[in-house]
Amino acid sequence: MTESFYLNMAQIKLITLNVEMNRHLDTVIPFLERESPDVLCLQEVFSRDIKMLEEKFGYISMYLPMCKRWYGLSNTLPLEDQGIAVLSKLPITLENQEYYFNDSPKLLQYDNKSLETKRKTIRQGIIWVTVKKEEVEFIIANTHFTWTPNGMTNAYQEQDIKELIKILDRIPNLVICGDFNAPRNINSIYKIITQRFKDNVPVNIITTLDVNKHRARVDAKEIARIGTYVVDYIFSTPGYEVKDIRVEYGVSDHAAVIGAIIRT
Repeated sequence: MTESFYLNMAQIKLITLNVEMNRHLDTVIPFLERESPDVLCLQEVFSRDIKMLEEKFGYISMYLPMCKRWYGLSNTLPLEDQGIAVLSKLPITLENQEYYFNDSPKLLQYDNKSLETKRKTIRQGIIWVTVKKEEVEFIIANTHFTWTPNGMTNAYQEQDIKELIKILDRIPNLVICGDFNAPRNINSIYKIITQRFKDNVPVNIITTLDVNKHRARVDAKEIARIGTYVVDYIFSTPGYEVKDIRVEYGVSDHAAVIGAIIRT
């Protein structure tokens, strides 16, 4: 489609970013000041920091907690809710949230001692909101999908993708973004998702993990591995055009994925 086609159509600027809790706020905040997205989807964000971002940038937000974690590296600060959020400078006309794994009413402290303890102490969920710009409605969803070691598919992911797809099948037309922990063309979950949705991240982008900020940077073999892992995506159904996608490193341990969303 030509540029003239897009000129008369409402579009929004969308960013998805895994902020790795509060470890990179010194780079996240200047990045948001510079980019000023209409809609911002965050993963691994503390509830305390959502309030700060609302006050600083004038966002309205929807937040879904996944677990409790120490607000700091030394376990000396209080436990805080940590999860996913959609923040918008545009009016939100509808909002929804749902867990696709572990909807227990009690939010647990995250235990990362083993894969099994991680599984027992975390929830997996999705937020989707309807935002309006120039009388045009956009449905934007955000999730932080199930983590696995080395980016390889496991039984937990296979279980959770079935439940997530059940939710997504009820939403006829949307853009869904987030950290999917499913490296492109490596993890079979990626294939399941792309049978239903278009992957809009250009093929020339070979990783969305920041090799200079990721915890794996201390290991040369790990750097080589994560340097080929695209795990952060903006997926869409045919009712949307996603263009001008780019990634920006140096913000968090994941790159920010930035794009323009157009209703077609």
